[in-house]
Formats: sequence, C-alpha cells, structure tokens
Amino acid sequence: MLGDVYLETYNACHVLDDLERAVRLYKDAIQYAADIDPMKVTFLSNFGLSLARRFERYGQLDDINMSCLTFRDVLRLTPYGSRNKCIRLCHLGNALLLRFARLDDPQDINESTMVLEESVLLTPEGDPAKSAHLSSLSISLFRRFERFGIIADISKSILMVEDAVRLTPGDDPARSSYLNNASISYSRRFEWLGDISDINKAISMQDAAVLQTPDNHPDYASRLSNYSYSLFLRFQRLGDVSDINKSISVSEDAINFTPHGHPDRPTHLGHLGSSLFCNYERFNNPTDIERSISLMEEAVQLTPEEHPKKIPYMTSLAMSLFRRFERLDDHSDINKSVSLYEVALSSTPDSHPMKPSYLNGVGRSLLRRFDRFHDREDINQSILTFETAIRLTPDNLPEKTSFLNHLGHSFFLRFQRFGDSGDLKTAIVHYSLAARSTTGSPSSRFQASTSWARCAQHLGSFPLEAYAIAIDLLPQLAWMGLPITDRHYQLLDSSRVVRDAAAAAVKVGQYNTAVEWLDQGRSIIWGQLLQLRSPVDDLRHERPELANRLEQISRDLEGAGTRGSVPDIRGPVTQVLTREVAGWYHELAQEREELVKIIRDLDGYDRFLLPKTLSQLTPAAHGGPVVTLNISETRCDALVLMPGLDDVLPIFLENFTLNDAQDLHKSLRALLKDCGRCIFPGSDRGAKLVPTDGHLIDPEAQLERVLSELWLRLVKPVLDVLSSNFQTPSTDDLSRIWWCPTGPLNFLPIHAAGIYGVNAPFGSKLSDFVVSSYTPTLSALLARSRPFSPPKRQVLAVAQPFASGQTALPGTIEEIDLLKQAVGEMPFLSLMESEATVEHVAQGMESSSWVHFACHGVQNIANPTESALLLADSSRLTLSQIIKLSLPHAELAFLSACQTAAGAEELAEEAVHLAAGMLLAGYRGVIATTWSIVDRDAPHVAGKVYTRLFEESDQPDPTRAAHALHFAVREVRKNQRRSRYSPGFHLYTWEL
Repeated sequence: MLGDVYLETYNACHVLDDLERAVRLYKDAIQYAADIDPMKVTFLSNFGLSLARRFERYGQLDDINMSCLTFRDVLRLTPYGSRNKCIRLCHLGNALLLRFARLDDPQDINESTMVLEESVLLTPEGDPAKSAHLSSLSISLFRRFERFGIIADISKSILMVEDAVRLTPGDDPARSSYLNNASISYSRRFEWLGDISDINKAISMQDAAVLQTPDNHPDYASRLSNYSYSLFLRFQRLGDVSDINKSISVSEDAINFTPHGHPDRPTHLGHLGSSLFCNYERFNNPTDIERSISLMEEAVQLTPEEHPKKIPYMTSLAMSLFRRFERLDDHSDINKSVSLYEVALSSTPDSHPMKPSYLNGVGRSLLRRFDRFHDREDINQSILTFETAIRLTPDNLPEKTSFLNHLGHSFFLRFQRFGDSGDLKTAIVHYSLAARSTTGSPSSRFQASTSWARCAQHLGSFPLEAYAIAIDLLPQLAWMGLPITDRHYQLLDSSRVVRDAAAAAVKVGQYNTAVEWLDQGRSIIWGQLLQLRSPVDDLRHERPELANRLEQISRDLEGAGTRGSVPDIRGPVTQVLTREVAGWYHELAQEREELVKIIRDLDGYDRFLLPKTLSQLTPAAHGGPVVTLNISETRCDALVLMPGLDDVLPIFLENFTLNDAQDLHKSLRALLKDCGRCIFPGSDRGAKLVPTDGHLIDPEAQLERVLSELWLRLVKPVLDVLSSNFQTPSTDDLSRIWWCPTGPLNFLPIHAAGIYGVNAPFGSKLSDFVVSSYTPTLSALLARSRPFSPPKRQVLAVAQPFASGQTALPGTIEEIDLLKQAVGEMPFLSLMESEATVEHVAQGMESSSWVHFACHGVQNIANPTESALLLADSSRLTLSQIIKLSLPHAELAFLSACQTAAGAEELAEEAVHLAAGMLLAGYRGVIATTWSIVDRDAPHVAGKVYTRLFEESDQPDPTRAAHALHFAVREVRKNQRRSRYSPGFHLYTWEL
C-alpha cells in the first residue's frame, strides 16, 4: 500500500510531508475497508503507528490519544494465537508510554508495563522482534521507576535492555537504540544509588550508541543529549574536569542538531544549562551562570504547562538563580528561586520520588534568604522543609546525607542568629548522622564531619570521632581514578581540617593520634603514588596471583594521575567522542580497592596499605629528631619523634599563633616578590629585596625581623626542650634535625631562623646548633631507612643558561665546571644548552644516580603540577613529567634553580613542588630552593657542596648532602661583602 511506502520513507528520511501523507492514506484506507477485510486490522495498526510518530514530532495530544484508541481496536481484532499479537501489544505499550511521558498519568505507565510484559512473554525465542520488545519493556520499567522510585523496576529495566543488546547483531541499526536505553537506565540508577560502575557503564554505552548513530538520524541529537547528561552526573560525583568539558560540548551539538519547535529541544537546553551550572560552581565564571539561567528560562518557556518535564526545568532554573544571588546579591533572584520551588512543590505529590529533592531545593533557598535578611520565618520554614525531605527519603539513598547536612546547617545558622544552644545540639545530631552515613558521597560526609566538629567546639568539646571520619575520607575525595589536578581541587578545603584535628587531639592529650592524623592527612596524593609503587614481596611469596594483579593495576593506575588536564573542548562532537579513558581508570581504581580488601582478609595482612600507626612511624627518627610543627586557629605545637623514644614528645608553643605565621609569610613574600632566577647588578641570579613601606624601612632589617621572630617564638622554644641533644652551638660536625611544617609554616625558612647582623653572637641561629632538613611526611622519611645500594653511580649535570624568554644565567656554565672538578673519577654526563632537551634529560636521569640542574625554574600558581625546570628550545621538564619517572637507583638531586620547593599556598599540605616530585621519582635527597638564588653565588655553593661530599669519601654518601650544604652556605657567607642578607637561606634539603 502507498501509505506503507510513505511511512517507511519517513522513517528513513524524516521528511514531514511523507508522514502527513501516510496518516492521510491510512485514514482513507480504514474508512473504505470493509469490517471483514483482513487488511483492515493492518491499516489500523499502521495508522496508529503513524499517529504516534506525528505525536513524537509535534506533541499534539489528539494524536497520541487516537493512537492508543486505535491500538486497542487492533488488539481487539487480533486473535490471541496470532503471530502479530506480541507485536501489536508492543505497539500499544509504546503508545501508552508516550502518553505517560506527556500527561504523567500513573494508569498509563502501569498498563504500558503490563502489556509490554505480555508482549515479551508471547514473543518466541529466536524471533527477530524479541530484542525490540525487550527494549520497549525496559523503557516502560524505567519510566515507572522515575514515577514511583521502586528500585526493582530500574534493575529489571537494565536486565531487559541488556538482553536486547545481547540478542542484537553488532551491525543492526537498532543496536544503537538499545545501547542508548541501557545507558539511560544505568545513569538513573547511579543517581539513586551512587554506584560509580553504573555511571561508567552508562557513559561507555552512550559513547558507543552515538558513534553508531548517523548524524542525520532523528534520534542523534537525543543520544548526544543523553551522553552529555551522563557526563554531567559523573562530574557531579567525581569532579573530573574532562567530563564537564565534554558534557558542555556534546550538549551544544545536541542543540545544534535539534530544530526550533522540536519537542526535545527543551530537554537539550536543560542539559546544557545544568552542565554550565556545574562549570560555574567549579570555575566561578559568571558567563556560565548567566547562560545557564538563560537556557533554563527558555526550556521552561518552551514546555507546555501540563507537561511533566516543566517542573524539573523550573527547579533547575531555581537553583541557578540561587547561585546567581550568592554572586550578585540581587534580591529578586532569591525570591524567584523560592517561588519556583514552591510551584514545583504544589504540583508534586508526596509519593513522587522527586518530591524530597524539590523540598531540599526550597529549603536551601529559604536558608540562603535567611542568611541574608534574617527573617525568622524563612529559617523556620527551611527547617520544616528539610525535615519533610528527610522523612520522605529512604535511608539507602545517597542524597539523604545531603539533606541531613542541610538540616544541620539550618539549625546551626539559627543558633548563630538567636543563640539557642538547643539548636546547636540538634545541628550536631544531624551532622553526625550525615557523617556516619554509609551511602552518602564522600564530599557530603566530609562536609558533615567538619561541620560537626565546628559545632562541637562551640560547646567546648573536641569531637575526635568527627575528625577521624573526615581524615579517613580524604583519600576518597582525592580518588585514585582521577587526574592529579582534579584530586588537588578536591583537597583545597582539607588543610585546615587536618591541622584542626591534630590540635584537638593535642588538647585532650592524644599526642600519638595527632601525629598519626598529620601523617595520614597530608601529602595525600604523593602517598597514593608511593602506594602504587610499593613493593609486595611478602605477598608475592604467599599469593603470587594477587601480588601480580595488584602490581599490574598499580602500574596502569599511575597513568590516571598524570593523564593531564583536558582542554576546554568546544568543537565538533567527533573531537570529543574518544575511547572512554576516564571510565577505564575508574574501573581500575575500583578493582584495586576490592583487591586490597581481599588481601586484608588474609592472615597477617589486616593492615596492608593502611595509614601507619605511631609504632610504625617512630623509626623515621632514627637519624635524629623529627619535629612536626602543627599550627591551627586555636594553638601551635611541636610534636617530636626522638631516636629511641616510643612516644611523642609534645612542645606547646603558646607564644606563636596562626596569625603570627600568616603575617610573617606575608612580610617575606612582599620582600621577595621578584622570584625569578635572574640577573641583577653584580650578576645576581635570584631575588632582590624590595622595600615594602615607601622605602622607609630597610628591607634587610625586615628580613632580619622575620628570621628573628621565627627564632625567638617558634624554633628556639623547641631547641630549649631538646637541649640535651643540642647542648652548645658548634662549628664542627653538627647533629641532624628534620622539620615537617604545616599550613603557612611550609612557606617560612625555619632552617634559617635566628638573629642576624654584624653584632649577632654565635649561638643565636638554628644553624649554629643543627643541620636542618625537611620532609613532607613521616612516612616519606621512613623510606630513607631502607637498605640501598645503586648498581653504579653517575652524575648527570644539566645547564641551561639561555632559556627562551628568560634572563641569561652565565653562572650556570661555571657551576657545571666546578661540579665536574669536584666529582673526580665518578662517571659524569653533562647536557648543556641545546643538548638539554626533555627527552635527553629524562634518559640521563634514568641512567644516573645523581642529577644537578642549573637553570631557571618556575612555580605555576594556576596549575602547580605544571611547575617546571626550563630546558632547551622553550621545553619544560614539568612536575607532572617528573612524577611519571620511576628511578629506583636515584640518590641525590640538586635543583640549583628558583622556586623548586615553593609549593602552592592553597595546597600547603600537599607539597606540590619540584623537590617533592624528585623525591617521588626515587631520589632519597633533594637540595632545593623556596624562592631564588643568586647567579654569582650559586656556582660557589654548588662547588663547595660537591667538594665536601667527595672529600669525605671516594664513594660519597648522599645522606650527607645536608651537612655539605650547611658547610657550603656558611663558607659562602664568610666571604660575602654583604654582612647580613644572604640568599643562601633559600637553599635547604628535602629528604627521604
């Protein structure tokens, strides 16, 4: 029949005129066909199909109502045993499903599911239609889950569509549709249960579905939009920037492929608006929130009043307005946000699974409005709505943790405003429930635990349980499956929490716990990377298959951290749809977690790869005292591990505060704000002291003040307690001490603390008593105690005096010459100027046990892992490249370049600098700088360091590098014409 031709042509080419002709021809055929004509039921069936297609395109209710009526007539006319019965049941089920999506009538979705189940049962195994019927049933179950929130429906939906995929050949065009449906179901289950494997499967399947769909297919834009939404969901949970970049790009393509007037256009606009909202929350770009609001407003405007999707668009708009209010303080934004949520609530029955989410939204908006305008009615109403949201949410849903968190915050704000201690106690109850949740996301639980601790301090208590939960969650926040840059972002708020936790433990006399927490909660990412490289010899002896698999996963996972930040892609979708690398790393991280759990169940392995206890940490002090300096808002303490002592020696530094440390750091940063390794009069390769108060104060005097304050108020009180170890100042071979500072103390030259000047007596500086080194954590220092013997020794010397765009450094040539003279017979490899490429240097590092860099160094503030040593032809040896290296025979690295141990202030506890990267690559000791060095002094310091080391032995001990540097700086200072300031105080050693 001609109508069949037009319908098939429309299905293939999507020309609307063909669809209109098909509808008209089928209608005429039905009118003229006699009731006894066997073809009449076929005409009716095809008429119903064509009406359903037209409804999908235009959204007219009359079409879908008539389609449903027609299919009921078709079924009435079809004998039960007919081969077509299962197909026509499927048609009715699909039509009811379309109408449900438009009207949200529960009767439609229940009937749809029932008739589609019958369709599947009646379809014989091996029938080509089986997969299509399974897919339809899957969609119906999915929609019913969305309406009623019954987990069994979404799980069965996934089983049905997986069967459909399994039964469909790879080259069948329908396969992409089934993959798309499977992806949607996995995404939705992830939203409810939070299982990362679900969202990874969703993205992988959607990626495949899009790649298998021609761009002229009517569902292409819809599949792009679904793919975008899955990426958005994963970004919300894990924070991988590559996901949100892809989500935005794919969403924009979905909109571009969707004509104006298409019923799906609001959905695509909403998905892009949601992704831009998340991008705003991450990067705080006002353009993103403005565009998000504009897109959401358009989605709301284009959606008919009675359409069930209108409410979700309204609530998304309300959230974007909420965020813009926080930025611009426009009262109309927060009022409109509240109004939109209230409309959503009034239109949503309590039985609807989205009701708790809408209650949470209005509660947050009311809370924010109270925080701004202090209307008591707002905070009271906020509390009521959060309580209702919690009551309506099953305990096994992850979002309940967030609701508890918000309710706790409401009570806390009401306490702050009105002073009712009962509100504070109630806030603690809700925060503690959220923190102890087993289903909430790590970020929600972390926020809850830190809020719990803050509230408890208002009551004068020290909730160590809250802090313990927070610290245990840090590795989950900075999950191994993420790139390092994204892990760093997740840890931005952790520094204060770890230091506060240690301070609370000290306050109640639990000094051992304080040290364990500081070791566990700092340098999280370096610790993860070291874990990946940890030997498993004992395990290999007992369970070689577990050891081999763990090593293989660990090697693969190292790539997750260093795969780099993905650029902000805004191109064609073909540039975005690549192998789902992120999901692969996520699966590896999950498999590793499960494997570690299995290993810990083995006898004797119950603490395998767990944070170290104090008894495991005390050997870090085998070479001398290790002083952890913890500073928080409430106190400053030195927690000392001593050789031969099993417990922590606490030293309470009552005359030094967090404000003191911040002020000293600010003063020092102002003095040394010119931080490049550059030339000044007299061939300086380093920083120049800059007067900070209209040149009224001598900058050298300001520097002396900083160093004397550190000495008198921080360092000398520690030495006074340790006087039995360092009784008198000496110029002879001094004892060792290691410093492990926290917070702003990371950026202060503790090793240079003292009273300087012409009249300063001997014994008024730390360096008169001890040789200082630094370590990022106690665990890092433990590695130094392991036996080590490199197969052969070679020195690699790298010099780059003429880095592109930088000031020339003539002193670097002299530096390498002095180094070569000092090392004598030891094999020596030099890479100078154009030879010093990244590739050649990396190869040289692999074949050498010692390495010396004389060049420019830069600390990248925006992206610390891109901090670098500047080499030949504008190339850079970056921190992200260094940590990829594994150098088991490495001993000593001397970084005679600026800012190689500067670190990032916002990541003070993570030691994100080149010196730490060298330690991670395998070097047991690193000589580095916080700011700059002087080009004319650097050769003399380096020459004296190596001369001292090689004078002591033909086989020099790299662990003596700190003594050699101490001697070298002292000798250079003796010969300086400048009596006070010496850039030598920038140089110090980091050691394992």
